[in-house]
Amino acid sequence: MLLAGLLFGSFALTDKFHIGYKWNWAIWFGVSSFLIVGLKLRPKAKQRGFIAFCSAWFLVHMLIMIMAASRLPLLISTLPVVFELWLGLAIAYRLFGLPPKHKK
Repeated sequence: MLLAGLLFGSFALTDKFHIGYKWNWAIWFGVSSFLIVGLKLRPKAKQRGFIAFCSAWFLVHMLIMIMAASRLPLLISTLPVVFELWLGLAIAYRLFGLPPKHKK
């Protein structure tokens, strides 16, 4: 319910203040990718190499996201961004190892 309210509210604000929907898309995609990476790779966050890698990765991510959003239709522009996130996670796992599995 909270997520649905936030999504509805963000699109309502976008409409009210005449902000382009691609900006709204970019903000939500950025927040969700940051949460996915942060939750999956949180144990690695104290390593200096990982911090440098994430900084560079997020810069590349923003560049790809902006280029895709400016040149492609909204739904199609998610494909290169999702591929880039998958590739970044694969490289992070390769360089820093898989995070430990949590036992329930």
